Amino acid sequence: MLPRVKTLNLRVRFTLTWLVVTLLSACSGGSPTAPSGSTVASLDLALETTHFILLYNEQNANMMEAYAAALESAYRRIATDLAQNGLPRITGRFYPDQVSYSAYTGNTARGSVQSRNEFSMVAAPLDPSIAVHEFAHCVTLHLDRNSGNNPTWLWEAVAIFEAEQFVDPRSVPCLANRQFPTLTELNQRGGDCDIYRVGYTLTEHLVEGWGFEGLRDLIASHGDIPAVLGLSTSQFEAGWQRFIEEHYL
Repeated sequence: MLPRVKTLNLRVRFTLTWLVVTLLSACSGGSPTAPSGSTVASLDLALETTHFILLYNEQNANMMEAYAAALESAYRRIATDLAQNGLPRITGRFYPDQVSYSAYTGNTARGSVQSRNEFSMVAAPLDPSIAVHEFAHCVTLHLDRNSGNNPTWLWEAVAIFEAEQFVDPRSVPCLANRQFPTLTELNQRGGDCDIYRVGYTLTEHLVEGWGFEGLRDLIASHGDIPAVLGLSTSQFEAGWQRFIEEHYL
């Protein structure tokens, strides 16, 4: 059965208070699968906006305009930053609970991308930053169609930055104590100093130093720092550390 469609024209910018980054998705495979026998909830309603089709069910209906507003508000900025004009309409699948989401995706994250043009997430509790984060992954895949999660630190840092999921370095003990992780360590999700807590400043440093053109080139090169930035990885890490010390500590 085709979903019932509601059309919404959204043009007003939507100001959002982002929730704690530890609720963020781990946006690739490798997570445990859903419990055996779990069923996927039917997403029989749709909300269409200029750039998105959001699929959901009645259980999430009161949240969807907030999600749609956040996505439309971020759309032009992210498409411009990553130089992706003329994107197709992106489909977002909003599952009512973790079990149903995991049954569909096979992992236990809060959100993930299924393709360049589709992402999925757990709708409740309301967190529009996750939807924007996953949309940013979709745009990254349009920029470089072979770059998904390669390398993890860059893949996540870009989405965290574009979703404006800033975490003050002074609130992250490893950064506040100047015990900075390496990029190799940040390729491993999890822990008190993982990419979700520090990724915003990595991209901020990249954009300040090399502009969005440099960021796009780094994405397209799968994170080849020496080739794109003219630095060794250790030199880049040292520069990022100085950036945090000078701007935040």
